[in-house]
Amino acid sequence: MDSGDTYFKLYRKIFENGLWVNPVAFRMFIWLLGNAVYSEKGVELGTLAVNRGEYLRSYRKLQDDLSFIDNKQRKSHSLSTLHRASDLLNKLGIISKRETELGTLYTIINYDKYQPLRNNFLQSAKDAFTENLEPGTPLGTTSEQQANNTKKVKKVKRIYSPNSIEFRLASLLFDLIRERHPQHKKPDFQKWSKHIDLMIRKDGREPAQIEKVIIWAQKHPVQHNGFTWANITLSTENLREKFDQLSLQMRGNGSSGNNTIQPIHTITQFNISQKITKN
Repeated sequence: MDSGDTYFKLYRKIFENGLWVNPVAFRMFIWLLGNAVYSEKGVELGTLAVNRGEYLRSYRKLQDDLSFIDNKQRKSHSLSTLHRASDLLNKLGIISKRETELGTLYTIINYDKYQPLRNNFLQSAKDAFTENLEPGTPLGTTSEQQANNTKKVKKVKRIYSPNSIEFRLASLLFDLIRERHPQHKKPDFQKWSKHIDLMIRKDGREPAQIEKVIIWAQKHPVQHNGFTWANITLSTENLREKFDQLSLQMRGNGSSGNNTIQPIHTITQFNISQKITKN
């Protein structure tokens, strides 16, 4: 087989179903999967039609295919060992098989999920992350596929720990809101932390400056017209949106220095209020 530059990606469930601990069955599965017909139209071998996802092979030829080196000598598995391996694959629902005059015809169950056609490649890559697939290669290619297929990679969602700067700044805002409104609804702290993260990474805000603005806004006195920044910044999304205005007004009021705004929760000391764990 001319494998070229193509490759397989194995599904992690392969470690859980008993196949991993049977090296003969494991190697047979990889061989069958890698050599199964990829073409959507299939192929004809004499009078026998071999469809996509199928592979025709005799057990004696499989002996050569699956031969191995042991103590510097090439050895082959017995025919009975290969029969047991194929029976295991069949029992696990990974393949089906039937005997023909030309040899055993193996069918890879769910082959389209292991080896999607090129025009379905991106959709199959997306589905592979959410579906329960059999062990194998949901994102792999074969020698008939282009080696430079574009793969759609699922973006990993970041989880912010309670000790992260983003989470603690989000917690600070909520604590100060709760001081004024004890019944204020508890937010999704992961979403709130995400907006803090964007403020730091995308907007270039310093965590210490974010802390000062949060404190200043929530301590902002009610004006004669009833306006107060405390009621405007009730989420980190609002805080990010109004951050420039808040910073300008804070400086305009002479509240930019450390002597004026004293952080009540020191970010660098990892001691932001833990009230959120009690609510």
